[in-house]
Parts: sequence; C-alpha cells; structure tokens
Amino acid sequence: MVLEQQDRAVLDLIYGLVYPEGAWPTYRTVDLHMDRSLGISDTQAALLSLPDRLLMHPWHRAGFYDNDEVRLTLRGVDACQGGRQDLDALAAFLAWACDREFEAPVDQTDLAVTAREYAEVLGLDLGSLPDPQDSQSADPGPVSAQAAAAREKMTRIRFLGMLVPSFWQSAGYSHAGSWDWTFFIDRRQLRRYRGLGSGADLLQLEDEVQRGTASSPLQSSVSDTAGTVSEKPLFFRS
Repeated sequence: MVLEQQDRAVLDLIYGLVYPEGAWPTYRTVDLHMDRSLGISDTQAALLSLPDRLLMHPWHRAGFYDNDEVRLTLRGVDACQGGRQDLDALAAFLAWACDREFEAPVDQTDLAVTAREYAEVLGLDLGSLPDPQDSQSADPGPVSAQAAAAREKMTRIRFLGMLVPSFWQSAGYSHAGSWDWTFFIDRRQLRRYRGLGSGADLLQLEDEVQRGTASSPLQSSVSDTAGTVSEKPLFFRS
C-alpha cells in the first residue's frame, strides 16, 4: 500500500508514543502531539481518513473521545519505521510458542508461556528480578543497558502479541513491569501460527484469517475474539 507522507508520519507518531510503557496513547495525547509535532490541527479528520486495515476506528459516529485509545493494526505497525522488524520478532515468538504447545502433553489444558522463559531461550538477560511471590518487594533499581534492551524487546513482543488475541485466552504481567508477562495459550487457535518464518508470513496469515480463507480448521477471526479476552497487570486468568 502506497501511503501519503502525512499518513505515514501520523502512523509513526502513534507508534512512537507506545514505548517504553507498551500502551496505546489516548486520543487526547495523540491530538496534542499531532498539533505540536506535525502541525495537524484537525486530528479527527486525519485519523478517520486512515483505512481500517491500518488504524482501528472508534465504534461511535462522533469520532474519537479524549480517553479512547488510538490503536494501530498489525498492518499499521508494519507501515511504521522499524515496524517490520518488530513483527519479525513477534512471528519468531509465535513460532516458539507453537513448538512449546506441540511438546506439551495432550491432556494439559492450562498452558502458559512467559517472558522469562522466552528471554532464556534467546539468551537475553532481563536483569535482577523481584520475588514473584512477594508483591511488595522493592524495585531492584537500575539495570544494565543490556537488560534494559532485553526488557524493551519483551515489552514489544507482549504489546504486539495483544493484537493477535486468537492465540491466547488471557494475559497479564507482574508488578515488576510490562516486560514480565504471561500468555495463557489457546492451544487449538495457536495451530495456525505453526511454521511462521517472518513478519510477512504473519501479515499474510492474518489477512487470510480476516477473509475467512485461512487453512486452519478454526476460522474465527481476530475481530470475533477481540471482545472476549482481556489483559490484567497480574498473573491471573480472567
């Protein structure tokens, strides 16, 4: 898709506001930044002119309210600077989760994957970790540049993974930070992601799911499941 320079700048601005916290910005925040950084005063019109495959539009006719989160789709992320590399990392994570699921006993219904496990597989150092049993444990303090980069990578994987709700039943992160996450896996829905090699493969598969032509035996789309799952800032299931 060929994007106008302004549209690409808007997508980059929204995606740039996501990190380091790993949360979508509100419309009020986006409005102020678009006016100040891009000189766009009619932010409603600029956002609503973006196609649905790039930006999730509000359900109400009045446009975005101040507290509405402004969310990109996977295609929208792909259009951003550095977005394809982030999607490549997400595809690699999903492929690893598929391997974990395939190795688990058939009768294991409660399957979870964590940032700590995946970081260990990648050989990443997340730095000092608080006792997961002690919710009142003190902040371990500053971490090394290596650990900070590892935590940012885990935050990005969690954040983008939330855009693919068809592979998880519930999700959460600990008091240590949004990088210290857990996804509780939907084992049958996860099957469609076996063999992913890149972000391009993931985008193609998601397009097929949206069209209802994916080869997976389960055809429910992301939009079908988006209203039935939730993320909470603790390790528990909804």
